[in-house]
Amino acid sequence: NKMPKIEFNSMGQRITTFVIIILLVVCTVVGIVSYKMSANAILNEVEQALLNFSKQCADNIMADIEKELDIMEIIGHFDTIASPEVEIDEKLAILRSEMEVTEFRNMGIVDTEGNMTLSNNQKINISDREYFQRALRGETCVGDPIFNREDGSFTVPYVNPIHEGDTIYGVLIGDRDANFLSSLTDEMGFGERGYALIVNSQGLIIAHDNKDYIYNQVDFRELAKNNPEYKGLAQVIENMVAQKHNIEEYRFEGENRVIGYHPIGDTGWSLAIDSFKDEILAGSIKLRNIILALSLGTIVLGAVFSLWMGRKSFAIIEEAEQFANIMADGDFSAVVPDHALNRKDEIGSM
Repeated sequence: NKMPKIEFNSMGQRITTFVIIILLVVCTVVGIVSYKMSANAILNEVEQALLNFSKQCADNIMADIEKELDIMEIIGHFDTIASPEVEIDEKLAILRSEMEVTEFRNMGIVDTEGNMTLSNNQKINISDREYFQRALRGETCVGDPIFNREDGSFTVPYVNPIHEGDTIYGVLIGDRDANFLSSLTDEMGFGERGYALIVNSQGLIIAHDNKDYIYNQVDFRELAKNNPEYKGLAQVIENMVAQKHNIEEYRFEGENRVIGYHPIGDTGWSLAIDSFKDEILAGSIKLRNIILALSLGTIVLGAVFSLWMGRKSFAIIEEAEQFANIMADGDFSAVVPDHALNRKDEIGSM
């Protein structure tokens, strides 16, 4: 079937329709291009800001950790702690007093075999712990947070080697409540709904505004193997574990997000600042709506103006047509009005 042909009753209708189509095309192109350009500019600006903000926040967290590591080093140099001649009970008494003025909820001494004695006299072997091995190599460092399901505690181990001269004969350990990490990230959101999170060296979330992810030790990389919904976040976490500094877009829980991440010193952890794309582009969407409103107004005004001009111009043409028909019938007595004769355009010449 052929499409019905549009019939025009006058030249005015033709010109008006043509003007409306031109305005519609021009306004649509201008609107789309303006929205795309503004959206890309805003997105690029925010991505760079997220990248810088993630680094700044990661540095701030590392500075907080280093402050407590400095305290561990100071305590480790106490004569009572550093001397191998002092009995363990006397060392633990010193550590109990230090716990009252520091953020450590428990402290202890570990021998080179990994046998740890805590200030509450609890004894545990931690020889297989990576942070203990690092301390034996002379490093003052932190280990991945440990979740104890028996008492519900969630702690970060801080360790410092205990020296006698150049020989390491033990390790000082202090457990700090790991929730301090979430306390820090809770203040690092980007936008109204944005938030921050931290993953450890194993890819597990150790700081987040959703505490279930922490206490349930959710591994999104494992979940992504069976559920494609988590694929984007799993890739982000994979890059965070690899200690990359980057910006990415991904989709999670039905929303598009933009995330910037940065390693936290030499902890093996990584901080991410997450934001929602619709919030980022809110300004561009508002601009788009304004452009649409202006375009609609332009089209309406253009249509009204073209109708007015068409009627005004073609009224003269119709008048000329009437005189032409009279003359065609052999009547040359009709007088052409002065307003038509005085026109300086083609109609006046005719």
